[in-house]
Amino acid sequence: MTETSTPQFLVRSAHELGLSSLYHSPRDTKLICLQRFIRLFGCSACSLILALYLTELGLSDVKIGLFMSLTMFGNVVIAFALTLVSDKLGRRNVLSAGAALMAISGVLFGVTSNYWVLLVAAILGIPRPWITYFFHQKFHLTEGILGTLFFSTSIFSAFSNLVGSAVSKRIGLVKAMVFTNLPSAVLLTLIPVPSSPVLAVIFLILRHCMDNMDNGPRSAFIASAILPSERTVAMGIVIVVKASSRSLGPVMTGLLAGARLFWVAFVVAGCMKILYDLGLLVVFVNHRTREELHEEPRRQGDDEVNVGNHERRDD
Repeated sequence: MTETSTPQFLVRSAHELGLSSLYHSPRDTKLICLQRFIRLFGCSACSLILALYLTELGLSDVKIGLFMSLTMFGNVVIAFALTLVSDKLGRRNVLSAGAALMAISGVLFGVTSNYWVLLVAAILGIPRPWITYFFHQKFHLTEGILGTLFFSTSIFSAFSNLVGSAVSKRIGLVKAMVFTNLPSAVLLTLIPVPSSPVLAVIFLILRHCMDNMDNGPRSAFIASAILPSERTVAMGIVIVVKASSRSLGPVMTGLLAGARLFWVAFVVAGCMKILYDLGLLVVFVNHRTREELHEEPRRQGDDEVNVGNHERRDD
């Protein structure tokens, strides 16, 4: 590769991955990205040790599962309330209030070990683990190894978000969602199969290489199907529905873990994701976005002009 072709290759790659758009974005956009990076850094640290911390407090797997479910149910209630008032109160004010609640949550976890107080703190701003707890329970991995492992998988997940946008440009939003998430779902069902941690880690890493590729295309697809004035409410409803369904998962996982059937949770979750992907493909594979419908008359006009020019050249 020559010196002149290398910069062009880098420019094309940055454009495909969306990095050029970020580079040319306003300062506020960059600050929001930095803020989200810092927030997720703290959330990831908490999610790694939360289940392990609850275990050290002497809680059973069933109680830990109930804790996670009640946390997500509380998140559903808060998300639904914010959906209704965020446009009236102002999105900046809502984000500021959310940041303050997360700070309060961290303080509460640092000063008390009461189950119900910790539950309130978790509802205010702590994410849920579960895969972390599985690797600790089955393979007895230390916190240091778990931290390194999930740091690596998070890096892969971050890059998969960038690749997802490039894939959607080539094959469309719906196919990008399905064909990237489907292999991830299959790998999820395989994680509890190996008796060796090495193979389980390989499945986990491969899953994270594709797990988040559908995030960008999914958000773009939902946004394209909704009127701009309705997007805040629509996105909020989507989040509430997803969180509502997820709130039941930890209870079942806790029961399965208590019965030494933790692996069943992975199989069920993977199979449900596979059904979701196939259903999405069947229902929306021929769906056209609002932009595509808006541009269709122009394209038809261009085709008619091209046909007319071709006929005149033949004459």
